Amino acid sequence: RIDIESTVNGITYMTRYAHVNPESGIVVGSSVVANQVIGSVDRSGTTTGAHVHYEVWLNSYRINPTGYLGNGCR
Repeated sequence: RIDIESTVNGITYMTRYAHVNPESGIVVGSSVVANQVIGSVDRSGTTTGAHVHYEVWLNSYRINPTGYLGNGCR
């Protein structure tokens, strides 16, 4: 999995991308930018097909990520 911490308007969020293999060079402490490829989809765990598990965390609580996805994403 890949966890990315970011601060927006003084609020710190963490986004988690599970079932993802990190791209070469993406290691703990790496800085990333919007639209940068961070990894490729995987079939880790007991999944029956490749997919990305996406989470948004605020203050140690998972929150609904719908509002953080671009138009057309569900």
